[in-house]
Amino acid sequence: LNTNRIDKETKTNDTQKTENDKASKIAEQIKNGTYKIDTKATAAAIADSLI
Repeated sequence: LNTNRIDKETKTNDTQKTENDKASKIAEQIKNGTYKIDTKATAAAIADSLI
């Protein structure tokens, strides 16, 4: 019973680390001026969320 909760906490922590890494990479790219926005993918994601 306890291992289930620990597994969930571990997965949550791993997910948070991954998201933080992604955000750090994007922030670094923006700072360096190398970040590119994929407008086609962004528009598709916005459209999907509205449908």
